[in-house]
Amino acid sequence: MMIRNNFAIILAERQLRITRVANDTGISRTTLTALSQNSTKMVQIETVNNLCMYLDISTQEFFSFIPIDVNFNVYVGELDENQYEATHLLEYDLSGFMNIKTKQKKLILPLIGGITDIGTVSQQTDINQLDSALKLKDEDDINILEKYICPLSTAFKADIQNILVETAKKAISKEFDNNDISFTNNIFDVN
Repeated sequence: MMIRNNFAIILAERQLRITRVANDTGISRTTLTALSQNSTKMVQIETVNNLCMYLDISTQEFFSFIPIDVNFNVYVGELDENQYEATHLLEYDLSGFMNIKTKQKKLILPLIGGITDIGTVSQQTDINQLDSALKLKDEDDINILEKYICPLSTAFKADIQNILVETAKKAISKEFDNNDISFTNNIFDVN
């Protein structure tokens, strides 16, 4: 089940800065920054308690919950030799699965895409630019995405997109050394 905190939203609504909250509560700026970016895997109960007391909110207001889990598997495929012969660009297949788990169902949606090796980023380095993209395989999968994921808040969608990007970058980094990897689409772009 996905849980995220609403700390960044609360800060914005109240026009509070992390520095001020850190000074007022004694909680480190590093901890507060990680909380505001929802990038922490674990938060101490004492920290949540202090923030809820400081902000005069309940834990239900501090956290949001959706009864769904989403994760991804991403795999790098072979060089597309036909594409290379036609364009002289190095293109590789990229595939994977979007795993959606609810209380009642476990869904596995296939993803397809590719990686294009654009070439070196600059003449001063030997770092190559890799553009990558993944999308749902067919219309039925898009309908499932629209049913389970599209109704979620923008914040939860951003979390899911970030999970996909990080999973894809990990898979690509295992296959290609010394590269700058960009992800050129959003899983929620259904066109």
